[in-house]
Amino acid sequence: MWQIDRGDKLPFGPPQLMMAFTEDSQVNWDLIKKRDEAYNTDSEERRADRADIPEPVKDLRADGWRITGKAVQFDVKEFSMSE
Repeated sequence: MWQIDRGDKLPFGPPQLMMAFTEDSQVNWDLIKKRDEAYNTDSEERRADRADIPEPVKDLRADGWRITGKAVQFDVKEFSMSE
């Protein structure tokens, strides 16, 4: 995974989609609890602090892979280059 804001080096290889959780059912809550303990934070408290922020409207074209069961995949292929 590559993020410019944390100083990662330029990635090499096929592009990969970076995504975020969109439903609570996607989260491993045991890992959240461990993270909260490690960083001395409370995810439930932070969630409560953001409760007044309206939920965004989801674009119906998002998550097409869930609807179609298909996704795009890139393969790495070596080839000769000439000037």
